[in-house]
Order: sequence, then structure tokens, then C-alpha cells
Amino acid sequence: MATHDPIAHETTARSATRRREQRKVVAGTIIGTSIEWYDFFLLASAAGLVFNHLFFKPIDPQAATLMAFATVGLSFLFRPSGRSSHGPSFPYSRAPGRTMGLELLPRTQIVYDP
Repeated sequence: MATHDPIAHETTARSATRRREQRKVVAGTIIGTSIEWYDFFLLASAAGLVFNHLFFKPIDPQAATLMAFATVGLSFLFRPSGRSSHGPSFPYSRAPGRTMGLELLPRTQIVYDP
């Protein structure tokens, strides 16, 4: 006569739920990282093809290209510091007012600085 062990059944259900959650996390991580790397690929391509002529016109073309790629490198290096100060661990990062302020401030600076 076979006995039914409720503890073993509960453990199996928990492990199945845990595996499902881990798959979601892995899928989200892969998708987010792929989008982020594609964004940096587009930025680096634009830096090599467009930014050197658009922003660094009075400089020698080779120096302008190097400066454009240096800008991409700086954005790549300083990205983690922005994430650490405005990421999910920041206590008010999801507040709508703060989010709109963080989005509008750089755009306002771009419009009024030149």
C-alpha cells in the first residue's frame, strides 16, 4: 500500500515554483542585457559615423572620431554609477515625480545649454 507524503509533495511544488521564477529572472536578464548592448552598439556606430562630423567639426577628422569614441567610452564607464544612485535600491526611484524629474532634467539641459 503506497502512502502519500504531503511534505514531499510540498517540496516538489516549491522547487517547481522556484524553477519557474528562476526562468523568468534569466529570461528578463537576457532580454534586458541584449537591449542594453544593442543600445551601446547603436551609440558607438553613430559616434563613428555621425557624431564626429556633427559635434567635433573644427577638429581634424581622426581626432574628431577619437573624441566621439571617447564620449561613448565615458558613457559606458559612468553608467554603473548612475544606476547605483538611481537604480531600484534608491528609496524613491519609482515615485512618478522623481522619475519625471530625472527624465526631464537632462532634456532641459540639452535644450538650453547650447
